[in-house]
Amino acid sequence: MVAASGDLFTPADPTADPVDFEWDAPGANWCDVRLHAFIAATADSPLAVSSVSADDLGSLRVFLGEEFVLDVFPDSSHAAHVESEFWRLLQPGTGSPHLVVGSEGIERIPEA
Repeated sequence: MVAASGDLFTPADPTADPVDFEWDAPGANWCDVRLHAFIAATADSPLAVSSVSADDLGSLRVFLGEEFVLDVFPDSSHAAHVESEFWRLLQPGTGSPHLVVGSEGIERIPEA
């Protein structure tokens, strides 16, 4: 595993206090560090999508060549009083709609 969503809340600095560090500052969390290293390591051989699969729960699996897989999955269960967005597929700057997968299902929405 290269990186996971929980890495957002792990400080990149091993001496930082995990309780009060600013996780959303660029480069401050372990996810940023791991993804930056991954991008640098694969820069000479850019990855291409070889196939994609999805399931009824809102999970998405993107195969990147022979070596890598990007797994995207819901991180919460459905609660009638809260709507959650799990992931969004978009093509910025094209004006094309976004495909949004969330706790209420799949929705096509105009570009935000």
